[in-house]
Amino acid sequence: MSECALQITGGTIVTEYGTFKANLGIDDEGKISHVVSPDVRLKSRETISAQGLLVLPGAVDSHTHLGDPGLTHREDFYTGTAAAAAGGITTVLDHPQTKPIVDCLERFEEKRRTVSERAVVDFGLWGAVTPDNVSPRGSRSGELEKMVEAGACAFKGFMTFGSEMPRLHDGIIRAAFQRTAPLGVPVGIHAENGELVKYMEEEFRATGQEDPLLHTVSRSEMTEVEAVSRLVFLAKDTGARVHCVHLSVPESVDVITAARKDGYKMTAETCGHYLTLTSEILSQKGAFGKCNPPLRSARCVEGLWDRLARGEIHSMGSDHAPYHPDEKRADSFWSAPAGLTGTQLMPTLVLSECLRRGIPLELAVRILSSNNARIFGLYPKKGTIAPGSDADLFFFDPKKRWVVTGEELLHKWKWCPFEGREITGKVRLTLVRGTVVFDDERPERITVKPGHGKFVKPPRCCKG
Repeated sequence: MSECALQITGGTIVTEYGTFKANLGIDDEGKISHVVSPDVRLKSRETISAQGLLVLPGAVDSHTHLGDPGLTHREDFYTGTAAAAAGGITTVLDHPQTKPIVDCLERFEEKRRTVSERAVVDFGLWGAVTPDNVSPRGSRSGELEKMVEAGACAFKGFMTFGSEMPRLHDGIIRAAFQRTAPLGVPVGIHAENGELVKYMEEEFRATGQEDPLLHTVSRSEMTEVEAVSRLVFLAKDTGARVHCVHLSVPESVDVITAARKDGYKMTAETCGHYLTLTSEILSQKGAFGKCNPPLRSARCVEGLWDRLARGEIHSMGSDHAPYHPDEKRADSFWSAPAGLTGTQLMPTLVLSECLRRGIPLELAVRILSSNNARIFGLYPKKGTIAPGSDADLFFFDPKKRWVVTGEELLHKWKWCPFEGREITGKVRLTLVRGTVVFDDERPERITVKPGHGKFVKPPRCCKG
């Protein structure tokens, strides 16, 4: 009889390659040691029953803003990763818009040390692309390479004004692609036409127009599609890996699909809110429904689902970007920051909608877990259920009906755009490297101390 530290019995395993009944064995190092027929019982010190539940690879959230360090009045790494664990997310990849922004090795290492003491789940870190670290004449030239050596999983840049990071003009974006291509890491770009957005917002401010739905006019569908199209031209002949984050318009995905057919190394990310909410939320919740790009029409929602079902969306991120409620209650809608909470609900929303729409759950696993692990260099350590992989798993009850309330949410501030929504399907249990970190049936649902989560360093050159 085979031996292991922990066995999981009775569950239905869902991977990107298929759905099947199996028992799992986990060794003392927190790795999967056995995937065996359900009639095979392993010798183990502990057994967890997953009877009646789906067992999936832990989700990899490619897009979080957990506020640590420097912005912990909004979120911190403990509360943010606790919420992630409650959502079945076992690895978060946190973006560099902290204070200070992560644009050099010193700040990268400072952030890694700070958040390591607080993490509930495993984590990777993005670095920032700025004019100073891209240009050979910049004061931080050479820092991109140093951050990659230290374990940066990707770099982030903006085509828009007004973020915590400087807007990148086309020359810097092109130079960033040339600079990062030999490093093999993706460059994630927030793709909206900054000049158009700035002009429209200034016009609405100047004329005193405060209707929240004007957010979708100032940041029209065209501003995103144009920016994504421009990225294709800027990436030409560079060999860069371009990751277009939080796409909200189906035609943006079409641009990337066409570019990939021409040999471009481009990937498309969308978010749970763009698949499940429309711009009507802005009328209902005002600034508490404000995000960039904005929520779109029902046409866009359905169009994104069509592309997802065809395999043309490669990545799912929550873009969890919480703010203190007082920041959202600014005197003017235009002054209120853009950002939604979402990491705790993202996998549940996607799985629930896939079940409702008849989309195979294998496809959901691919975009929630396996592809993100591949894109950011973590596969097969993360993103799959196979011998030798980390035992990062979550149990999902596909029949559980519940209503989203603030009390359910583990992130710092309990507001979210989905409050009051009835959902079918709920995360029951989450394991990180074979240890239960979240148990929905225990009074204290987080079952580990801060610091259980570990920094995940990808190989120097990621593959995607």
